[in-house]
Amino acid sequence: MKSFLKYILKSISYIIFGLLFFYFLIWTTGTTKISPLKKDFYIEPIEILAKVFGVDHLLYSLDEGKKNINFIRSGTMSSCKNTTTGKMIDDFMRNPKWSSGITEDNIEYVNVEGNIMYREREITAAIQFILNKKSFSVHTIAFNEIVQNQLMINSLFEAMCDSSSIKRVQ
Repeated sequence: MKSFLKYILKSISYIIFGLLFFYFLIWTTGTTKISPLKKDFYIEPIEILAKVFGVDHLLYSLDEGKKNINFIRSGTMSSCKNTTTGKMIDDFMRNPKWSSGITEDNIEYVNVEGNIMYREREITAAIQFILNKKSFSVHTIAFNEIVQNQLMINSLFEAMCDSSSIKRVQ
């Protein structure tokens, strides 16, 4: 029994070593290009490992999150149609960090958090967007974790739009 356990542990260690070596090879050479059906389709090394270990469903949810973030970033607000939401936020916020998720009620959301100047002080601002099927809306904003009212939401987005327009002209 002891030798059988030793054999199993040795086999597992060889598999892990092989996977790590395989990952290292792919990582050092970039990505693995595959083009049988789609042009420029590629598989990241982490995706290969996820499929091997059976956790590729987690990558799907991460991919959906990226799609939702890109949807918001590339969209426009009705109050500022001359620039994308992503450009407005990038121009106005310092170090914006994007994240996304889904609530227990299956409502998809995207959050962005970063630093802004407010009343001559730097504060942390958080914005939450809610995604509908083909559109999005601002759900809430918070300054230093204090939720703001609709007037502040409108004022913030007006200032972001103005800031983005000024930077584009310069």
